Amino acid sequence: FDVATIKLSQPDAAGPLIGISAGKLTLTSFTVKELMMYAYWIHPNQVLGAAGWTDSEKFDIVAKPEGGQTPEEQLRKMLQTLLADRFQLKFHRDTKPLPVYALVVGKNGPKMKARTPGDGGPGFRLVPQGARLPGRNASVAQLAFVLQAVVMDRPVLDETGLTGNFDFDLSWTPNETQFGGRGG
Repeated sequence: FDVATIKLSQPDAAGPLIGISAGKLTLTSFTVKELMMYAYWIHPNQVLGAAGWTDSEKFDIVAKPEGGQTPEEQLRKMLQTLLADRFQLKFHRDTKPLPVYALVVGKNGPKMKARTPGDGGPGFRLVPQGARLPGRNASVAQLAFVLQAVVMDRPVLDETGLTGNFDFDLSWTPNETQFGGRGG
């Protein structure tokens, strides 16, 4: 990043919230564990052996990459470097089998409204509202991340092969495995 600030969050700040606008990445009220989940696109169960403070203290990050507009995937890679530099995070990757959920396209094809850049539709929004998840200008990869980070009890893989962004409204009846065991 050309410029990046990290500050402790206000105790009453809503979050975690992600904002990507005009080439700037804004992360509000994130624990370091949540920052790792976003940066590496992983489920909380995939973070093992982290210090206790990584799951309690919350931070706000505002980061601007050099050159302005940057794809989200590249912003996440830049966040990985920022986490290593500023928090002195050291880790290693390990492989082990885990149960997962996979998003796939149904036999009748996708039922989401495709978006195109500059189409005049609403900007990016993907915030769970209980057992409803309205998505606006969101990718399937972003949907998978929100499902695994907030709703599901295991990683969620995007195996749809769909590219681009969509508008959709997802609703369901939660069970006891969702929302950290509070969804039944």
